[in-house]
Amino acid sequence: MSHKDAMSTMLNWFQNAGVHSWNFCVLDKGMLGHERPRDRDEVGRSLGWAWVKNQNGRDVYIRPARGQSWPVVFLDDLSPRRARGIAHKYASLIVETSQDNCQAWVRTTRHLSEPDRALVQRSLASLVGADPMSTSGDHFGRAAGYCNRKKGRNDFCVWVLEATDGTSLDPSPHLIKPSALPAPAGRRAVFTPSPLSTSGAKSESEREYRYCLARLDWAQRRGRDPAGEMDYLVGNIADRAVERGKRKSWAEAIAYAEKTVARAMAQMSLSPSL
Repeated sequence: MSHKDAMSTMLNWFQNAGVHSWNFCVLDKGMLGHERPRDRDEVGRSLGWAWVKNQNGRDVYIRPARGQSWPVVFLDDLSPRRARGIAHKYASLIVETSQDNCQAWVRTTRHLSEPDRALVQRSLASLVGADPMSTSGDHFGRAAGYCNRKKGRNDFCVWVLEATDGTSLDPSPHLIKPSALPAPAGRRAVFTPSPLSTSGAKSESEREYRYCLARLDWAQRRGRDPAGEMDYLVGNIADRAVERGKRKSWAEAIAYAEKTVARAMAQMSLSPSL
């Protein structure tokens, strides 16, 4: 299946779920085009540009366009068995992003704002064992048909494992504050602040630094090479820095992000390879 066919399957599912505008972008020391809303025609015209970037070692991502409410939620880092189980119960798009590792987009019974999607995703992640660090409500998923260029993923070709059209998930039971969620027996609650939590940080810079620590710590606990998270973290933090006006140019934002990530790596006695 070509990258265009894979993306067609992905976009068809999104449109059937009620999504008609996307952020489609390339991670190249910052998310190129990450905030630009694109309709299906424009995404189609962007596939060749993304293909060239992907062939040159860059990763390609997609999400429902920011700034709108959408009837979908996102879950990351699921086993194929768990992801297929979700797809057989609810209308879902299951994307295998590396060997035996999946992302899931699940259709909901109503449109949800980004803060509401975050609440629902955090609740669901604690129930199904998805990545709690990918529950912001505006998280990117990988675009189908493109290779995963992340270190240690062996250039895995991202593909659609399942695209089902069943029952929509009712998000109502999950629209509660994290503090109100009970802790699973025998486990630390997902939402209990830890030394690596961003809660209690006094500034955006401190929150971004703690976010790096949390992401690197999560990678270690999952048995992954933390260095594989570095490109993602640099791009993510550079985007945030530009959005909030901390840095006026991409070069300044990238330099700030690289310094923040390097500081977090040093704090955890890891060897940065920026």
